[in-house]
Amino acid sequence: MNCKASKIYQKKVNVSKSYIQRIFKDQYSRTPMHYLSEVRIGRAKQLLTESDQEISSICFEVGFSSLATFYRIFKKHVGIPPNTYRSTYNKT
Repeated sequence: MNCKASKIYQKKVNVSKSYIQRIFKDQYSRTPMHYLSEVRIGRAKQLLTESDQEISSICFEVGFSSLATFYRIFKKHVGIPPNTYRSTYNKT
């Protein structure tokens, strides 16, 4: 969960960031940040296979702030880098 969203929730429900994160993890078996990464990587996989957008463009569109971080997290979640994923699973 990013800082801005976390602070908004904290103010609305008057609980700490760590408490919100603990509830989220108990409910979804992953941290808010891990969940967000999964959502971003899922969207990136879709764009890599269904569009001709540049990988850097996809990186920023799905919410990563750095290409290096995108490559690292993509490879961690998928097992291969985005360019290899695209060439293997491209539908266009």
